[in-house]
Amino acid sequence: MKRIIYIMALCIGLTSLSACEAMDKNSTSDSDSLSQTTANQSQRSETITSKYPETGSMSESPAESEPNSGTISTGELLDITDGKVWLIDATEKNGQTYVIYSENKKAKLGTYKNEKISGSVEIEGSRVDIFDKGCEKIGIISQKRFGIIEKLAVYNNSLEKINEAEFSDDSGITSICLSKNGDSYFVSYDKAENGEVFCVIETRNFSGEISEIGRFSSYEKDNPDKPFSIEVISQINENELFCKGFYLKAGSDDGIPCYGVVDIQSGNFKSVSSGETRGYQAIKNGFVLYDEALEYSMTSSGKAEIYICDNAEVFTFSTPNESQRVMLSQNGKYIVTNRTEYSKDTPEKTTLRVYDVTTHKLLTENVIDESKYHFNGTIFISENERHVLISAFDDSDNSYVFRVDF
Repeated sequence: MKRIIYIMALCIGLTSLSACEAMDKNSTSDSDSLSQTTANQSQRSETITSKYPETGSMSESPAESEPNSGTISTGELLDITDGKVWLIDATEKNGQTYVIYSENKKAKLGTYKNEKISGSVEIEGSRVDIFDKGCEKIGIISQKRFGIIEKLAVYNNSLEKINEAEFSDDSGITSICLSKNGDSYFVSYDKAENGEVFCVIETRNFSGEISEIGRFSSYEKDNPDKPFSIEVISQINENELFCKGFYLKAGSDDGIPCYGVVDIQSGNFKSVSSGETRGYQAIKNGFVLYDEALEYSMTSSGKAEIYICDNAEVFTFSTPNESQRVMLSQNGKYIVTNRTEYSKDTPEKTTLRVYDVTTHKLLTENVIDESKYHFNGTIFISENERHVLISAFDDSDNSYVFRVDF
């Protein structure tokens, strides 16, 4: 299959689906989004099953090992702009790719096509990110510093700001995500009341209306379904929120991570994976869990758990350590991995692989020579254009974006 690799020096200074389709058609009103949001998952497993089995009970689906071969080339260097433009993040809405980038230390939102960024608007805030890619709108969060959320802004597909919420330094908000239609949002924060401290999840609209979903303060040991703290990540369907929580194990006072869903109606949490730190990514109607990044001399499982529209599957990659850097496309059609190989402490090459999630076919394999470029990670997968954007930098701290078609 044809594979063209471009290098964009966008050098940017900051730094099945019938059930899903029915849900999308119904997620339109603000009042609906204030009363609905959650997601159910399980612990490490290895099969396709329904309603999020626990992680040890899923069946395993190995990937095919024969790719459409090819090695990445340096290609053509485009749009360098003197190293003043750096790509931060990207998302796809209705077939159009949107990017956040920084130019002259100012964050901007624009459209991307044919190696060009156009129609950009300036974004207020210091640390900015497209934080909720499962939403119909473009949600952008800014932080004064890591963990201190100061502003949420929502843009439509014409890059017009349609909603905004600002938060004071003492708001205590620890996590935030948009509703499916972007007309409301969810937050979590610690709250003290009548001598008790607990973590609360609320849904809010941009007119100031607030509705509490649930409170979490359990210190029950060895029960990941009863976390004492929780973070909202994304609304994955009308009734469920994908979340990360922390619970306690016997003999320890340290918070142990768990991952799962909160039912918006009941406020209950169901863990699908617990006991270890996982990498994760939310998509339009689900999420993926994968291994924590390890030291280069260590070996990971080579698997990732994919949860989409009530289905759960363990995807097995061609090689074990691919499971440390994983990204799904927004509808879950493709999964991308990248793995850097080292000689002692020196990176030698990074291998990028793209798989078809349904057929498990390895679609493309590309190698970046780390002696020239140092790989940052996958930024974005376009299902519409069938390409991957990946970021890298050179020894002079110039930042590049490689486009890999598959």
